Amino acid sequence: LYAVGGRNKQTNPLDTVEMFDTWHGSWVACPHMLSRRAGCAAALLGDGRLFVVGGYDERGIVSGLLDSCEIFDAARQAWQPAEARLLRARWGHGCATLGGLVYAVGGCSLRPGSPPTEACMETLRSCEVYDPSLRVWAQCGELHVPRA
Repeated sequence: LYAVGGRNKQTNPLDTVEMFDTWHGSWVACPHMLSRRAGCAAALLGDGRLFVVGGYDERGIVSGLLDSCEIFDAARQAWQPAEARLLRARWGHGCATLGGLVYAVGGCSLRPGSPPTEACMETLRSCEVYDPSLRVWAQCGELHVPRA
């Protein structure tokens, strides 16, 4: 169980990560992520590494919207940037691993072709799937209802 990024009043988006130690019943600090991320999502890859997807950084949901991803290797206690970027930057999305693939579902993003303002945010129907063996994101079926 991981608590990844997020935000608070003191520092806004966080780059901190904590892992729950089930043996001792306490949270353990992990190395900081490469980027500050709020509104991101995460899922475990088949090899046990943590894959953190999207969100936004300290510049906010308009200027700081992220299409980048990063990977945490708990055995090495190290982060690395993921090679592939989301097809569409998003925050507030869901993320899960199924059948060895990682899915990023819904969320919010800037409306294409609109000026970069919060008023031009839209809730997404789109979903993307990441194949760790190919290291690429691809579109997959859309949600019936936009959601974040």
